[in-house]
This record gives sequence, structure tokens and C-alpha cells, in this order.
Amino acid sequence: TLAQKRSMSFPDIPCMKDMGYDDIDFNIWKYLLVPKGTSDDIVKYLHDNFKKVIEDPEFIASMNKMEMEIGYLTGKEIDNKLNKEYKLVGNMLKELGFIK
Repeated sequence: TLAQKRSMSFPDIPCMKDMGYDDIDFNIWKYLLVPKGTSDDIVKYLHDNFKKVIEDPEFIASMNKMEMEIGYLTGKEIDNKLNKEYKLVGNMLKELGFIK
């Protein structure tokens, strides 16, 4: 898989980290994003309530049943991750000759 840890669905298939690629982590993420300038109160409300949901045992059980991994990143962590992936993919595309 292209992620940094093995898939729940395919635990015997090596991941990027297993193969020595520590910088590659292309997992399928779903983000909840809000427009720039959204009030801190709204951001905090969304953060607190989504955090409660992903920590709920019933939610975790239902996700595990579907073999879907749960992850949580703060807004800053999402920003860092997306910027890192953007640079990595851009560099790979340049090296492969797809962009100049």
C-alpha cells in the first residue's frame, strides 16, 4: 500500500515504510474543511464534536467492521500534511518528466 502503515484489509501486504520509503504516505483521507476566516467558536465546536464522534466505541466498532481506519488531524496538521504531499508529488512529477 502507499500508506505508512499496513492496511487492515490487507495486513500481509507491505506498506511504504516497510519498504524503506519514510516520506511517502498516500493514504485515503477525508477532511472536514472550513473557509478561511471561520470564527474560532465554530472551529472549536466542530473540532470538539467530531473528536467525540471518532472516540465513540460504537462509531469505532462500525468503522472497524467496514475495515476503515480512523485518523484525526488538527487543522495545522492537515495543512502541514497537504503541503508536504504537494511538494513531494510535484518533485516526483518533475523527476519523471511530466512537468517542467
